[in-house]
Amino acid sequence: MAEKKNQSHKISAVPLLGMADAFPQACRHRRCILCTWYQAVAISIMLACNDLEIYGWRRSDAGAGCEIEVGQLSHKPARLHDFAGGPAACHIGPAKHGAGSLRNPRRNRMQQYREATMKIESRLVTGILALALLAPAAHAEDDARAILKSMSDYLAKQQTFSATFDTDIEVVTPDLQKLQFTSSGQVAVSRPNKMHAARTGGFSDAEMIFDGKQITIHSKDDKVFTQIDAAGTIDDLIAKLEADGYALPGADLLLANVYEELNAGVIDAKHIGTGVIGGVECEHLAFRNADTDWQLWVRTGAAPIPCKYVITSKAVTAAPQYTLIVKTWSGEAKDDFSFAPPANSRRVDPQAMPHIDEVPEGANE
Repeated sequence: MAEKKNQSHKISAVPLLGMADAFPQACRHRRCILCTWYQAVAISIMLACNDLEIYGWRRSDAGAGCEIEVGQLSHKPARLHDFAGGPAACHIGPAKHGAGSLRNPRRNRMQQYREATMKIESRLVTGILALALLAPAAHAEDDARAILKSMSDYLAKQQTFSATFDTDIEVVTPDLQKLQFTSSGQVAVSRPNKMHAARTGGFSDAEMIFDGKQITIHSKDDKVFTQIDAAGTIDDLIAKLEADGYALPGADLLLANVYEELNAGVIDAKHIGTGVIGGVECEHLAFRNADTDWQLWVRTGAAPIPCKYVITSKAVTAAPQYTLIVKTWSGEAKDDFSFAPPANSRRVDPQAMPHIDEVPEGANE
């Protein structure tokens, strides 16, 4: 008996089965995974009911919808491939039209239809779940960076401000005991080149004054101070202090461009949600770098100031943390940024300055 040739047809679906009305306008993009799979299910149902099978597929250039090539008398039921990638043309069925062993497509039609639709529905569910997980994650990352940027922009506009804070710093001893040391302090800033910071803890009571020309470091416990010529901005001051081995609490948050500094090297960003710090509602952000994880709580509203800052050194054994909590904030800096040596203090060379860190010497050695 002469073999019956396959008949191929093109069906344009713009829209198909009224599906364009099932999604908002924003989802009618021809690369939308969800819309594409929805079309695939509808096409499968239509073809199965008409003894047709897919030979080729492409997304319609007209927008929502697709064009498919179908044929009759295939040797197996239609099975759609993953259409999540770019424009594709796939051949499902015999290698060539009219080749292969052909059989009556009406035979076991319902079984073929069920198998095909079950596979498609399974992929549809998988795709929807993937979208449900990936879309919020991408949105959360964008949100985190946007909130960080708004905080940075707000701080850069504050020509003067002052704050009080508490800090906790953890160290890990050689026998793997984790210890936490606490301090309190205050800072006053007048941009671009004046700052006065002070910190009091269990192991040091010190202050630092910068007037744009000179740095003064004063150890109140030891009644000594040193002065270093250093003309420049607050950013220049912070860079010099770090180079000389002095730690300034929350220095990252005092820079002219906080976003540029903190966002450098970030490999992951998340907007966790909201939290409350000192009775103030804050946006909770979490970021990851290669060797540190850090979190930031930013006050909601028109004044997005930092309320809490946590740095986790994940490359260090037991992952110690540094925490800074801002207790009070003011847009004023009532300070003349000058230093008058106390009567019982003496000046020493920078190399002779005693230890003024937040932790005792040798704590982590």
